[in-house]
Amino acid sequence: MKCSPQLTWISEESKGITSSGARLNVSYGLMIDKYFTENYAIATELGITSMTGNINPQNARLDKNQVTYNNPDYTYKLQYIAVPVMLKMRTNELGYFRYYAEFGMNFGFLFKSKANITASPGFELNNVNVNDPDPADAYVVTDNASGKQLNDEVRFFRTALLVGAGIQYNVFGSTLLVAGIRYENSFSDFAKEDAWKASMHMAGLHIGVLF
Repeated sequence: MKCSPQLTWISEESKGITSSGARLNVSYGLMIDKYFTENYAIATELGITSMTGNINPQNARLDKNQVTYNNPDYTYKLQYIAVPVMLKMRTNELGYFRYYAEFGMNFGFLFKSKANITASPGFELNNVNVNDPDPADAYVVTDNASGKQLNDEVRFFRTALLVGAGIQYNVFGSTLLVAGIRYENSFSDFAKEDAWKASMHMAGLHIGVLF
């Protein structure tokens, strides 16, 4: 079992958007290490990962009930089923401790896509399901320069490079306490809109128990 408090943030690649700050989130789930030698293992997990990030599209507007609002701002609150696959390498036992490093890929499958959306003057919608909005939350987001309607939905699939390091403490028998740090560099854009190219990354602690 594992729990991971972590910081998530957005790295924008398009000039048409800006982002701000890192947000505190948490992931949790199950982990499995299958050792093919004493110190080398194929490791995987099945977890729920929460990721939050903010983007501010430039030169865009929102239209709702025939009223136009400017300067939209999105705070995305996403949840993924995460299935990382890693190579884990650890040292020989030093007292009750072993030190390890891990390297691999994390594959995420979106199951919740919410956002808080604000615009001026006075537009605010909270917990909007951007991939399947409730009729009461219906709005249109448009590029001011071209008049093209924009898509603020989130992609279903996420891939990221994962690296980490930490320690294992032998409590008794084969039961190990695990504590470490982990960083994920996302390869995939999280938004479907081509004009909003941006990736969501994370870094945090990794705490768990292996039986």
